[in-house]
Formats: sequence, C-alpha cells, structure tokens
Amino acid sequence: MNQGVVVRNEAGRISVACEAIPMPELSDDSLIVEPAYVGICGSDLDQVFAKTDPSFKVEYPHTLGHEWSGTVKQIGEKVTTFNVGDEIIGHGDLGGQRWFGVSTDGAMANKFSVPAQMCFAIPKGMTLKQAALIEPLACALQG
Repeated sequence: MNQGVVVRNEAGRISVACEAIPMPELSDDSLIVEPAYVGICGSDLDQVFAKTDPSFKVEYPHTLGHEWSGTVKQIGEKVTTFNVGDEIIGHGDLGGQRWFGVSTDGAMANKFSVPAQMCFAIPKGMTLKQAALIEPLACALQG
C-alpha cells in the first residue's frame, strides 16, 4: 500500500491528510522513486491556507511535495539516463504553469512517479539530505 500527503479542495474548503493512495504507474519515460527527504515549501502552505496563486492550474486532489531527494526503484522502458538505485533530485516545472507537487501529484508518498527528464543525479559525496535542499537554494539564487 502507498501512503501520501493529499491536499483536497472540496467546495472551496482545503484539507490535507495522510491517506492511502494508489501505487504510482510507471510510464515509458518515467521513474518510480522512493523519497528520502521531502521539504515543505511556502507554496505548500499557500495551498493549505487557500492562498495559491490563481495562475497555477492546480488539479485537486493531489499529493504534495516538490522539494525532494530519493532513490530510483523502477525505470521506464525508454529511460536511458538513470538506473535502479541511483540517487536523484528533480525540478518541478511541467510547463504551462503546472508544477510537480504543487498542481499535480508530487513526492510526499512512500513511492511516486516522475518524468525522467525532470531529474538530476546527485553528485558523489553529496547526501540525500543535502540534495533535498538544492531546489530551495536554486529558487533563492534565481530570486
């Protein structure tokens, strides 16, 4: 069974709960990942308090989590850049103001699916804990 932190919007009322969710599906160009660390971002709190930027195309319900590090557990048939056991991070931009873990299912689950093209290998010598902070650091540096 897979557990995830799910945000729902039912008639304008936002709720967040840890609940059973389906196991992620592996597509030809995706990875199944077991997260090691998942951060809580200001955008996650915006969702909880119904203050999400209206330009985001949020698909409710969905699993939170876009600041993460983890280990590859399965690879899609067309994936050539990663192997099972690789330690990775990912960015969240799906295009068109859609964001992994903000407007679609993300990483706050026992296992999740992510497009391989959104992922990066963690450099040797970097811990999974350190790697989980790369996305928030990148946001601060870009700002």
